[in-house]
Amino acid sequence: STLSIMLDVFEEEIFENGKKLTEYRKRYIEILNTFLPSVYRGISAGKESLTTKYIYSFEGDFLTALKNSRREDMYTGITSIGPHRDDIDFKINGISARKFGSQGQKRSVALAVKLSEAEVINKNVGEWPIILLDDVMSELDVTRQNYILNHIKGMQSFITCCDDQNIKGLQNGKKFVVDNGCVL
Repeated sequence: STLSIMLDVFEEEIFENGKKLTEYRKRYIEILNTFLPSVYRGISAGKESLTTKYIYSFEGDFLTALKNSRREDMYTGITSIGPHRDDIDFKINGISARKFGSQGQKRSVALAVKLSEAEVINKNVGEWPIILLDDVMSELDVTRQNYILNHIKGMQSFITCCDDQNIKGLQNGKKFVVDNGCVL
């Protein structure tokens, strides 16, 4: 039928472009992983290790999986597999951060990813990006706060927080207080 032919063409396009996107993502995760474990180890003061894995939304051959999910996808009105459904699995000491990590650990993973991305940018461009971290300190313990405050070297960084206690360990840098829209 015409619909079947149209879906074959559509799935072939999803397959070709999705395959490229997945390859780029996997390569980026590999590059990110040259920095991510050590950055996370620093944030956790050496107490935790972080591993990262790319998780596909399907098993086996992508094109075959697309065709096999066609009937269900037509029923639900969405494409249920492909790069848009893939994920990245972060494990702290071998345990899923998403399922079992504390808020502080989840925040630490997100920070480690951002700081590792800055390392990747510096490695490829030769310049550090400006780091903007908005209210990241509140869910971190003092050790993690001190790492963030004092180990982002060479990068221009802006870190906002609502509680003065969160930046008590700041050794270098400037502190600005904004009160009612005015910088004090």
